[in-house]
Amino acid sequence: MSAIGTKPLPEIGTEAEFMTALATGIRSVYQPIVRLSDRHVIGYEALARGPLGSPLERPDALFATAARQGLSTALDWECWRAALRGALQGGMNPQRALFVNVEPSSATSWVPEIGDPLLEEALQSFPLIVELTERALPNHTTDLIPLAEDLRRRGARIALDDVGTDPRSLALMPFLRPDVIKLDLNLMHDSPTREIAEVVHAVNAEAERTGALILAEGIETEDHLRRALALGASYGQGWLFGRPAEMCADREPVGSTFPLRDDLGAPPVERTPFEIVAAKRPTRRWPRTRRWSRRWGWGWAASRPPACAASTWRPTRRCATSGTSPCSAPTSAPPSSPATSATAAPTTSAASTSR
Repeated sequence: MSAIGTKPLPEIGTEAEFMTALATGIRSVYQPIVRLSDRHVIGYEALARGPLGSPLERPDALFATAARQGLSTALDWECWRAALRGALQGGMNPQRALFVNVEPSSATSWVPEIGDPLLEEALQSFPLIVELTERALPNHTTDLIPLAEDLRRRGARIALDDVGTDPRSLALMPFLRPDVIKLDLNLMHDSPTREIAEVVHAVNAEAERTGALILAEGIETEDHLRRALALGASYGQGWLFGRPAEMCADREPVGSTFPLRDDLGAPPVERTPFEIVAAKRPTRRWPRTRRWSRRWGWGWAASRPPACAASTWRPTRRCATSGTSPCSAPTSAPPSSPATSATAAPTTSAASTSR
């Protein structure tokens, strides 16, 4: 969930107030992310806040002031450090994942160096998922994709945030290969439309192809929860499950680590349906002497071990006058032994007259 508002704000906060906030006052609060099936907390999203009680406490005012001062990148990385520092100092459960936002303007000026002690400590302590906003993907593709690859090499994962705000970005998902796809809150709150259906179809297709997780934002009511499940989400966040708050030590076991795929975003291997099935169960070649017939077709399920049979049927048409004789000659069958033909012919005739 991006910290920047979509509407312009009146100028709030002076340059001196902003510099003070940047130097000492940036902090993070953490909103729980749950597994929708049982509402167990499996992670947190870090959300930036300014100095408590100041005009810049709200994130929209804070980021708007930074943009006016030309210091958006400096603020973004200070928020990044505050998020990691707060999670580490707050004793975040190592089985839960931490989601941290990175604004597109920061993609070309990656500040944390390799070996940054704070980043390295966070990566060793819990799963770290970096959120890149979807609305920036079409206009910053050449910046965000290399940034995502750099983060993956360090051990972080990638989430695509605010999915559904810009249909153009759906075509770019295969290039970014997100580990988590976050549905924008408007998909939860707006009335169903054809555009929403197209977004949901594209997201579910990408998740099925790559194993990415689908997470819904803005779940505030039970109705929103039902819609999130209908849209294909397995995880979610919103006021229904908890509001942003300070990180508190939590050692309650989750039951399992955050269920991310274990390939660190490697491109999926293209396989045929046969190869997918063959990887799960042994295959057998059926003897050529056994020919498919309708009599055998009714009894194939009794074979052991269980088999999977695939075939096509051409329905037999009848003449409108007699109702019993086929109107056209049957299709040619593969050559078979006389014994097989003798037994198969009566079976076909009986099946044709009994329908």
